[in-house]
Amino acid sequence: MNYFEALQTHYEKTWGPMASTGRLTHGRRDGWGTDFYVGRWQVADLSIWATFGMSEALACGSDGAPSEPVELFMLARANPADEFSHIETLTMVAHFHRSFASDGARLGVGHTVNFGRPWLPASRCSYGLVSRPYTYGSQLESASQCRVLWLLPITAEERAYKIEAGLEALEQKFEAAPFDFTDPLRASVI
Repeated sequence: MNYFEALQTHYEKTWGPMASTGRLTHGRRDGWGTDFYVGRWQVADLSIWATFGMSEALACGSDGAPSEPVELFMLARANPADEFSHIETLTMVAHFHRSFASDGARLGVGHTVNFGRPWLPASRCSYGLVSRPYTYGSQLESASQCRVLWLLPITAEERAYKIEAGLEALEQKFEAAPFDFTDPLRASVI
């Protein structure tokens, strides 16, 4: 079983059969080949978007240590009109991850990424926080050939708080003020 088949099997243990796949067909893809894509699962009124090949076959970092392959998923309200935005966001984050991989600056838990635009139209969330997949537990996080992490859209205020107070402090704010992390129009918890 190759990397992509093993990853799909791993995802499907948690979310069931994959509903569709997508990929961007325009823009720079230097050094990517054609393997990267995004899968979508539909679970009730929730869409789950996950990368395939974000870290596959990355070389060692600048320190010579082998890199830990990482794949990301996002959770969103089911809305077919948002499909392109989710594929674009995950592709952009994967491109960032792969572009800086040669410098050893790979994404991991606690890192944030600037989307360069709102997550979805009118959203205050314009950053992504790479987090452990608390919603699904360690079984999802520990795939056989990679680590699966959650890309959680956050606001600029939440990102600034994470930088100032730390990841754990931000996660405590999320827990203390429960919010709908699938709502692109949600207010900041800070």
